[in-house]
Amino acid sequence: KGGSGLFAVGCGQDEADSGEPAQEMNDVVGDIACKVAVLSNQGLSKKPENIETTLLLNQDFIAFTKPTVDSQITNIPVSDEFIPWLSTRTSQAKGMLKLHYEILDFYEFLSASKEEDLLRMETVNYFSTIIKDRFPSWKLKTFGSFPTGLHLPESAVDFVIIADQSSSSLNSSTTHTKLLKLLADKLIKDGQLDYIKVIEAKVPIIRATYSSTKINVDISANRKNGYAAKKVIMRILEAFPMMKPLIFVLKYYLKQRNLNETFSGGLSSFLIFNLLLSYLQFK
Repeated sequence: KGGSGLFAVGCGQDEADSGEPAQEMNDVVGDIACKVAVLSNQGLSKKPENIETTLLLNQDFIAFTKPTVDSQITNIPVSDEFIPWLSTRTSQAKGMLKLHYEILDFYEFLSASKEEDLLRMETVNYFSTIIKDRFPSWKLKTFGSFPTGLHLPESAVDFVIIADQSSSSLNSSTTHTKLLKLLADKLIKDGQLDYIKVIEAKVPIIRATYSSTKINVDISANRKNGYAAKKVIMRILEAFPMMKPLIFVLKYYLKQRNLNETFSGGLSSFLIFNLLLSYLQFK
């Protein structure tokens, strides 16, 4: 990110434009990796070390008038110059206003650039082409964080395939898992993926990485509720524009603590969305 001195450390700054499409794609992929690396250096892309924080609990409850704070944590000096997303405006602010501005800075830092979203669109086009060529009666729909603009740099693109159950290649007893395995076989033969796995869970999915863009994808089958809610979510985001920055902060907060995967007991993006919406509606 560059421009107006927003970040002390940037990604993709002061790089010459080669004019070559392949090089430009590599640069954008590198920018995404740079964001992830910066967050990793800040301790934000992995689970924190085992730090004793029980004494911090008191300050989380209004009932405690004199909270006890762990001095080992509060005495650690933090300099603004080592926080890459911090703007000059935020550095000069005080108290809760500084927190407000830093949330906006963090959101701006994590938000995808047009070039990054073009990589995601290229990924969408590849899978759409595969489905259209190999399974003409199927439809591929996107849903989740990408079409609603709530995706983090590492977020996967969510797809759902809507298959015609009357197709001659399928029968009425075909399960979602079998359908996904059928698609996975075609994707493997096409040879354009770095990684692919069929995860057999309550909601089975294909998890894969497209080689050309290094973008991860999750593909489910015949579940229409996800993409059906997309327009509703976008209308709500228009009515509550403050939700986006808060969702980004909460998503990364949970990611730090390995609480962002539902199959391991974490909170999904949709659940975070609904929790925030409920809070703002009743605030």
